[in-house]
This record gives sequence, structure tokens and C-alpha cells, in this order.
Amino acid sequence: ELLLWVNDEIIEGAMLTEIINTTHENPKYMPGLRLPRNLRAVSDAAEAARGADLLIFVERQDVMRRILVEIASCVKRTATAVIMSKDMVEITADKLKFGCQVVSEALKIPAAVLMGGTLAADVAAGHFAEATLGCHSTETA
Repeated sequence: ELLLWVNDEIIEGAMLTEIINTTHENPKYMPGLRLPRNLRAVSDAAEAARGADLLIFVERQDVMRRILVEIASCVKRTATAVIMSKDMVEITADKLKFGCQVVSEALKIPAAVLMGGTLAADVAAGHFAEATLGCHSTETA
């Protein structure tokens, strides 16, 4: 089973998690794309993270920081995070940290960054895609 954390909201009178779980489609972000039957949407970030070997983050920075706090105590120490958010940066008077550093420090697990010029809709449709994975170690890669 693959768990997808969803920032739940009402779409046409139904909760987005309910729509995804019954129709296997995300009408807000990927209308028309059939999602795998083993994917289950949940509105609790900790539930989605608990027991996961791989955590993939695609949220905006403001949402991501809240999620990191919510899941920090339940993430497996053997898990790996992959960050796909382009705006995740932390700047202080004497330091600049990128998303993978922020996530890795918050969750105490290795983190990598996956970036590319391809749109999610292209990848979902099976079209050619390019991306680069950046990380500190070959074990994480």
C-alpha cells in the first residue's frame, strides 16, 4: 500500500481524500489521471509517514515546515527523504540551508533533492522525462 498525504479540502461537496480513495483520481491537481489502486489518500501526515521507507515531499515551504514538525517523532530512522520543492530554503544571518539539509536535520534521516524541467503531468502520462537526483552519498542515491 502506498500512502499519499493530502491537505484535505472539500471539492464539489466531498472531501478530497474520499474522492481520491473512491475514484482513484485527484480532480484538483491531476484531473483525468488514473491513480494506482494500491494508493490510499490520508489527511494525517503522521499516518502517511509512519513506517515508510521513502518519504517524497512536494509541498510549498510553509506547508512543509508544519509537516516536518507533525511527522518528526514517527519517521523510521532508516527512511530516506526526497525533496522536490524548489522553494525550500532556510536563510539566517550566518548560514544558508537548502531543502535537503532542512528536512534531514528535522527528521534525522538522509535526504536527497530531485529536480528537473519536466512537468508532473508529462511524467504521469508516461512522456519522456529528465531529472537530476542530488545527494550526499551513494547509499542515499
